[in-house]
Amino acid sequence: MKTALPVFDVTANWKIFEDAVPVLIEVKLVGKSQKRTRRPTENELEKLIEALTERQNKQGSNIPFVDMLNFSILTCMRIGEVCGLKWDDLNEDHKTIIVRDRKDPRKKEGNHMIAPLLGGSFDIITKQDKSNEKIFPYNSKSVTAGFQRVRTSLGIKD
Repeated sequence: MKTALPVFDVTANWKIFEDAVPVLIEVKLVGKSQKRTRRPTENELEKLIEALTERQNKQGSNIPFVDMLNFSILTCMRIGEVCGLKWDDLNEDHKTIIVRDRKDPRKKEGNHMIAPLLGGSFDIITKQDKSNEKIFPYNSKSVTAGFQRVRTSLGIKD
């Protein structure tokens, strides 16, 4: 908000935001993300894969949930990163891919990283449809929502 005037020529009362942030933190409406300390059990993963297979086989569903789950696990990528991967960034000879704007707490943009495609992740990529510039051309919010519905229906928490 402090840069609104010099950058965008928009007058904004940034003092309001400066006053609001401590209150929002105090009432726990904003804050740091909680660290994840739990990993799914083998049993939970088996149930997830079975239920996600059913979901993606339903008529009208074109999201390959199982491939995306397995790829995400194998590469330690967030769904937003997976959905942003492009065929042009795939190096088939080296079995690597450029992950653009990888999440980093200190840097929001331009944080590109070359990631190795190990443990079957390369095979998952190569079997995807190549008719789009993106490897997984799906809205990350839709993928997350579908996954969460399945997870909740199975009673898997956290």
